[in-house]
Amino acid sequence: MLLFLSLFAFSDNLIYDVKQESNSDPKFIIHGLFFLAWFVLLVIQTGYIRKGNYKAHRKLGITGMLVGLGVVLSTFYVFVAV
Repeated sequence: MLLFLSLFAFSDNLIYDVKQESNSDPKFIIHGLFFLAWFVLLVIQTGYIRKGNYKAHRKLGITGMLVGLGVVLSTFYVFVAV
């Protein structure tokens, strides 16, 4: 659901209006990469739990917290800069 909502919300940037100025703005690119990394980690961690590999899940959880902090900080920066 989160992936669908994100793709729907940013479909103009991804599909039909790709020449927007914001698509080449570093602050938006960095924010998007943080979110993508956080989402990928969320999916991978879910797989580790399903397989019972709790050690790998916890290890990635620390990375996920740091990436999540990057998402939050980059979101604040985008809000302030815009």
